Amino acid sequence: MPKNTHADDADRTNWRLPRPEPASIQLYEPAQLKALIEVAGGNSGGDFGVDSDDRKRIAALERVAASFLGPERKVLTGTPALVDDLDALKQRIPSFGPVVDLFRREALASSLNGAPMRVTPLLLVGPPGIGKTYAARRLAAALGETFVSISMTLCDDVGDLVGHSASWRAARPGLIATTLLDDLSASPVILVDEIEKAPHMGHQERPHDIFLNLFEPENASAFADAFLGLEIRADHLFWLCTANATEGIPAPVLDRMLIIPIEPPEGAERRYVAQNVFNTFAALRRSTQRRLDADALAILAEYSPRLMGKLLLLASGYAAERGTMTILADDLERAKSIAKGEDPMSRIGFI
Repeated sequence: MPKNTHADDADRTNWRLPRPEPASIQLYEPAQLKALIEVAGGNSGGDFGVDSDDRKRIAALERVAASFLGPERKVLTGTPALVDDLDALKQRIPSFGPVVDLFRREALASSLNGAPMRVTPLLLVGPPGIGKTYAARRLAAALGETFVSISMTLCDDVGDLVGHSASWRAARPGLIATTLLDDLSASPVILVDEIEKAPHMGHQERPHDIFLNLFEPENASAFADAFLGLEIRADHLFWLCTANATEGIPAPVLDRMLIIPIEPPEGAERRYVAQNVFNTFAALRRSTQRRLDADALAILAEYSPRLMGKLLLLASGYAAERGTMTILADDLERAKSIAKGEDPMSRIGFI
């Protein structure tokens, strides 16, 4: 199912200069919101003339109207500090450099012209397990924006993303609308993971079709969630899609994206990724050491970020048998013997 999380503050690069107050947009028209509530049946407080489907929709619209956030949302604009953050990110994950460079150049342009940042939807193509998701999350952290992950392999109902018809049982707003309505910013980073593996939904309906409008700024500026019916500005979202190959992605959707090949990381970048995975692991276990020694780090760096977490969990058990939470190289070697069905890093990169 889709996951909506704030990007990991622990990995956010240090801002060298304070950022100015961001520009803002009106996410939706309050007059339209008021009209939708009135047309759907007015106040939902027990009116006998309002059926249960409309009552749910009215309640959702009234929650939007009552939200302390109001209709205004900030949009991301470029600053010298943001450019510095992106430079630092590129040094840490150079294999993701072509993507970071696109955002860096747009940040530079935005800092000069004052316009909000916009980046064409990107398709990151590379082998599985090379850390594409990991890098996308770090990019969102550097931008200071919310990170939302959508797994297309699990998307058997596009209503989860763009809203359900109010007549459906368990109908509700979709992830796109709720993300924008619940966030302070109109510029979250949305990752569409394994976009080429979207399940078939019948001969006439394809999950990819929802992106035909969402990836076009003019159409996305009047995105209407199927449940709410409220037009929402979805044209400032940053879209990152991942795929192992372009086969399976309809040509009209491909045409709306910029394709960026992603190569597996090497050398120091592998060790940086391994240390970061360990940092996240250790943060949840107060007695675990802050850094791995060089031998342990070298072993961990042989594997993909996904497998690193599994190895650390197993290794911490072996450390506990020694009466400590300090993970050593031997603990990771023993963990490898359990996880040996998962090959080493011909396999690493970005998830």
